[in-house]
Amino acid sequence: MSQIDNGLAIVLDGLTVSVDSKREGDIVAPILQGIELSVSVGTRLGVVGESGSGKSTLLRAITGSVGRGLLATSSRSQTAGRDMFALSEPQRRELLGKVVALVPQNVGQSLTPHLTIGAHFRDILALSGSANSAVALLNEVGLDGETMQARFPYELSGGEQQRVLIALALVRDPQVLLLDEPTSALDVGIADEILTLIEQAHDRRRFTLVCVSHDLGVIDRVAQRIVVMHHGKIVEDGDAQQVMSRPAHSYSAQLLASAPNLGVRHRSRVKNTFSETDVLISAVDLTVIRSSTSIKRAQVAKRSTTALAGVTLDIYRGEILGVIGESGSGKSTLLKTICGLLTPHSGSLTLAKDVDLLVPTSQRSADLLRRIQMVFQNPDDSLNPAHQVRRILRPEARRTSPVVEGELAALLESVGLEAKFLDRRPAQLSGGETQRVAIARALACQPDLLLLDEVTSALDVTVQAEVLATLLDIHRRLGTTMLFVSHDIAVVSSIADRIAVLRHGQLVEVGSVDDVIDRPVDQYTKRLISLAQAR
Repeated sequence: MSQIDNGLAIVLDGLTVSVDSKREGDIVAPILQGIELSVSVGTRLGVVGESGSGKSTLLRAITGSVGRGLLATSSRSQTAGRDMFALSEPQRRELLGKVVALVPQNVGQSLTPHLTIGAHFRDILALSGSANSAVALLNEVGLDGETMQARFPYELSGGEQQRVLIALALVRDPQVLLLDEPTSALDVGIADEILTLIEQAHDRRRFTLVCVSHDLGVIDRVAQRIVVMHHGKIVEDGDAQQVMSRPAHSYSAQLLASAPNLGVRHRSRVKNTFSETDVLISAVDLTVIRSSTSIKRAQVAKRSTTALAGVTLDIYRGEILGVIGESGSGKSTLLKTICGLLTPHSGSLTLAKDVDLLVPTSQRSADLLRRIQMVFQNPDDSLNPAHQVRRILRPEARRTSPVVEGELAALLESVGLEAKFLDRRPAQLSGGETQRVAIARALACQPDLLLLDEVTSALDVTVQAEVLATLLDIHRRLGTTMLFVSHDIAVVSSIADRIAVLRHGQLVEVGSVDDVIDRPVDQYTKRLISLAQAR
């Protein structure tokens, strides 16, 4: 009798996953250590834990794969009655999407950039013979299905890409749905909508749901049962209400204590008012129109999107300016325009009043490139997978000076990583670890302005707190001006001097943290605060 007949959708029996190293004498701690886990059919299971605790590896193991460079030993992984590790690769692939579907954390690497969204659906729909339609599925996850089909992945925001992946996972009506950080790229408003859609889909389809998230609010919302992971082990497994209110393990209690709170401030403000002499970056009537061209049945179709619409904003020396807004509001576009990756359609953008920032990155001087550094939302897209961390932090150097090595180790330590990570490549790091490497690389240039695009979105709350503390320490020691973009208004309010609110490419509100949080003017800001307070 199969485990599905016994009412168990997932069974992991003694699962251990280690780095598959051929080097003699190399000892690496297992990523997963003797995991024992049984999940009943229809259960909504939440998995929480720090970056590198093995959460994502656990999800992949449920599909019968642990990733390149890793080796599963002493394991049995049954999903919907199938022994996934015993299947041949063609057999396993045949079951993906039909029996078990995984929505990965890294949305940027999960969609084919030269295919339209409609093309992503067509092959899957034809293969599955599903009665579902791409338009209906896209509408189900909160997108305009008719419009979205003709767009390319690079034309979508991170949140829109995430929703497309959820729709693709539902095409073949899987028995088990695995979600790896499903709301990490979304503001609280859209995240609330997505979680509602997941709950509704579960109620209709009755699949078994396993959701990994560093956001305890997300887990509390979707899960009936919670598993807490730490250093590759399950340290707590219990009813969701019990774990959230009366955690039995000290690490679980630490997670709850580290969760961001809208009313908590981690620093005193730089100053209450700023003058014209304090302006570091000035944007006046900044408009960015993103255009694309696609060929469809020999007809050239041109589309354009106004990503920023007449934004006027000053960033002052020494401040931390927080920018919040929904996915697609223009937050990342603002950062990419400042660092020269996007060219504005109109308006002006200057550094220190006299340096024109309308010049694209390719034409900027080496000194200007050094002065403005950006940490991207998806670090896997910006770190060379072939390079070790050592070279990523110091790509131009060829020396092995102990002094330089010490500086590189100190850089890593400043973002919470040990010196041993210098010898690793991005594929050997967790999502949170790659993000911290990207932050360290930006800090190596000692920039005047640090652009931070959702740098804590992939991190669990304890590591998030450590990264925020690191940024605050850097700000306190160096006075580095920071533009901190996040969908999490609680995180932004805890460290920023001022908050700017973007929606549909427009600046709808800007002011001190206290004014925006305690006395919001715009209705959208009021809704964000209300949702944050309810979590």
